Amino acid sequence: MKNLGRLALSAVALVVTLLLRTPVSGAPIEVALDADKFGKLDQKLTKCGDIGCGPTAAVNSFTYLQTAFPNSYKTPLVPAGQEVMVADTLADLMGCCGAGTSIENFIRGKRSYVESKDPGATKYGAELSGKWTGTDRPDFVHENATATDLLAFIERELRAAEDVEISIANAGVGHFLTLTGITFEDETRQRGQLTFVDPNGGTRGSTTFRIDANGDIRTTYILGAQIAFVRHAVSESPVPELSTLVLLAAGLIGLGGASWRGRRPK
Repeated sequence: MKNLGRLALSAVALVVTLLLRTPVSGAPIEVALDADKFGKLDQKLTKCGDIGCGPTAAVNSFTYLQTAFPNSYKTPLVPAGQEVMVADTLADLMGCCGAGTSIENFIRGKRSYVESKDPGATKYGAELSGKWTGTDRPDFVHENATATDLLAFIERELRAAEDVEISIANAGVGHFLTLTGITFEDETRQRGQLTFVDPNGGTRGSTTFRIDANGDIRTTYILGAQIAFVRHAVSESPVPELSTLVLLAAGLIGLGGASWRGRRPK
């Protein structure tokens, strides 16, 4: 019984923590993951060099996943000291060394690699601002996402401690970034800041953004000689373990019962 009591208290504490993280109306909204858990691989060390941002961003994300959720990834996605080797493997899966990585090949390559290491351990999500090219679109890929859709997806996935990569682009160049956080200036969610690990150098960075008059997410990140726009967002996270779901359910039931008792007429 003591153990059950501890489990119930842990569940309640978890739910209360989640509730406390809900932003107060009118206040700045900030979601941040522990940047120290992400990889720091520089794309220039990989065989694709200057166009190896996709595989490199994936490696830096995989490092976060296995560090944040060690029980879910029994086989390391990125073995210690093998970051470059994993990026080169992903480069082959994504076909990036010819002309860079398309969003379709980025998603296909990442999922293929993860499932080869820890089958069934990961759930995926993606929001594309345009259409999927090809006939093999996964069910988790949503097309024709608006700027609001993309930002809501990024906030939701980061708030759930999932890793998120974004694809940014301008008229002639594209690039991938591994996100570590998002901040909105206020509850309108029309502007704010993104923090990330940039595969170009493997360093942390940030960029402000706003939804412009055309309905695009305009950043201050300079790509080539022009500013870049957020075009797509992709996420991965471990499939919740049964024990976690049981704890959360118990916590919600406990809060519901307490709320009902508080409202019951005396």
